[in-house]
Amino acid sequence: MSGLPSRDSAPHENNGLVSLRETNGNRASAIAHASFEQALDAMLVVDTERVYTDANPAACALLGLERSEVVGRRIDDFMPPEVLPSISAAWEDFLKTGEQSGEYELVVADGSRRRIEFRAKANVLPGLHLSVLRDITERRAAEEALRAQRAIDSLSAVLEHLGDGLYVSDREGRMTFVNPAACTVLGYGSPEDLIGSSAHETIHYKRPNGSGFPRDECPLVSVFQSGEMLSGEEWFVRQDGSMVPVSYTCSPLPLAEGRGTVVAFRDQSERKAAKEKLQRDLDALSWIGRVRDALDEGRMVLHAQPIVELSTREVTQHELLLRMVDRDNGLVLPGRFLPIAERYGLAPEVDRWVIRRALTVPKEIGTVEINLSAASFGDLDLLGAIERGLTDTDVDPACVVFEITETALMEQIETGQRFARRLEELGCRLTLDDFGTGYGSFTYLKELPISFLKIDMQFIRGICRDVGNQRVVEAIVSLSKAFGQQTIAEGVEDEATAVLLHRLGVDFGQGHEFGLAQPLEA
Repeated sequence: MSGLPSRDSAPHENNGLVSLRETNGNRASAIAHASFEQALDAMLVVDTERVYTDANPAACALLGLERSEVVGRRIDDFMPPEVLPSISAAWEDFLKTGEQSGEYELVVADGSRRRIEFRAKANVLPGLHLSVLRDITERRAAEEALRAQRAIDSLSAVLEHLGDGLYVSDREGRMTFVNPAACTVLGYGSPEDLIGSSAHETIHYKRPNGSGFPRDECPLVSVFQSGEMLSGEEWFVRQDGSMVPVSYTCSPLPLAEGRGTVVAFRDQSERKAAKEKLQRDLDALSWIGRVRDALDEGRMVLHAQPIVELSTREVTQHELLLRMVDRDNGLVLPGRFLPIAERYGLAPEVDRWVIRRALTVPKEIGTVEINLSAASFGDLDLLGAIERGLTDTDVDPACVVFEITETALMEQIETGQRFARRLEELGCRLTLDDFGTGYGSFTYLKELPISFLKIDMQFIRGICRDVGNQRVVEAIVSLSKAFGQQTIAEGVEDEATAVLLHRLGVDFGQGHEFGLAQPLEA
């Protein structure tokens, strides 16, 4: 009786009225009493004040109470709270019409609700009314489930061809329907690969950084409890473990038992990629303006890093490295702005500034290395600027070494060859940077007037512990000597590395061990 409202007053007394059991003075009444007791349907006798005066065994079983616990209680005691205000009016209408039928919810002893189909007849005996009840809870649940299934079946043709991914999950979070578009986005071969599995544990169990996504923090899971539609952006896990960005809408789905969800989602990879590209383009446009302003306002500067002969530890030349000074007097390294300058056609303009400034330096610090961008190497008009600069500054061309990467040569080998030979004719020298990382090294050594090979720092750092890198450096040294070139090792950061490189035959070293890049004024 814990689920029923308690009554404030004592059990109702019959006040002279009689139950069906008490009307057995004749054969007809006895037969009626036997039918009442043996009926499969629940039968309840109620007086005019809505108080139960009798209940058959089927009614007691339905209510979960003994007959003595039913008799004396009011109809109101077994009704849901939300319908209590309307009971009096319905009861008055029943007494006037004499009959009533329909469906309602009945609250039984354990507090649960049962769906009831009923028929009621007034005054079966003077002042007594009979209700016949049938429990249709399971039948209605089955009908609702069947309607839901038919609704899903009727939508299947649409969902199967829906462009957006879609899945339906039950109250346990298991996927019960998955359309082909969802399989495509998530990298599965067919819906059967997903149906029956936990949506969270299968496609939403981790974040893009690889960390776990706890179930109690998952917004899609929260819809099971809240019953409110939710939309947003998340990352789903594909079958191969990769992540895909999605926008989603998660809607609650009423089920016979509990609540499920319907999740529709769309792959946002292209949109995110386009957004990121747009942001990069906007950033690039910002940098283009900053580079132009720095050129116009004289905020480009050169720093010099020493290159040391390993056998004597004497500085023989310096590499000139470009820096940009922002308006707050902070230094901006070339990796921030040079790639953008090259991409948007500003590199030749930057290179011309570097060459004009660099050609004034040899008289101050000796031989210098000047980096040329890929866009400028092969620019025959730039050769004229170099020739005029050599004449105007009266600098010894042998003190000017131009540095170019293998990548730049690979992009325009024929033009690059003409450019390199003209530099040689002017008396300048050429350094091939990042040697060993490209695919055409032997061709360059054979056909270009290269004076120095710069061994890429990936082969230098950690060389004392890496025998493989030692073998690579030995091979480069042997090759350079065969072609009459000298070698420069980048990234020398300690004395042990310098000693080993000298032992391996490397001619020059550059790196923190010998000095950081410093402003020319220093």
